[in-house]
Amino acid sequence: MTLGLLLACTSPSDKKVEAVLAVAQEENPQEQLKRALEYDKKGQYEEAAVWYRKAAEQGLSAAQNNLGVMYKDGQGVRADTDSARYWFELAAQHNLPQAQHNLEQLK
Repeated sequence: MTLGLLLACTSPSDKKVEAVLAVAQEENPQEQLKRALEYDKKGQYEEAAVWYRKAAEQGLSAAQNNLGVMYKDGQGVRADTDSARYWFELAAQHNLPQAQHNLEQLK
């Protein structure tokens, strides 16, 4: 009986389970990065910056670097060299070569 209840509660059609999974994905930095990249490719830079920031604040170096690029170029956010440097430095601390290169370019 318990297994049946468990299966019934975890069926893909259960809206509560879908909602929980959606929240989990939104809190997952890898999923946030994927969402940011999708918006970035579509040229929806403001929305991309929102999702890069979510992933970057959780320590994902690729998102930190990409957010730094957005600040450097003024895409989706106001151009701000200090903010770009901040995000590049965080990503570079994770030994991300592209971030280290981007940081050098700011000097």
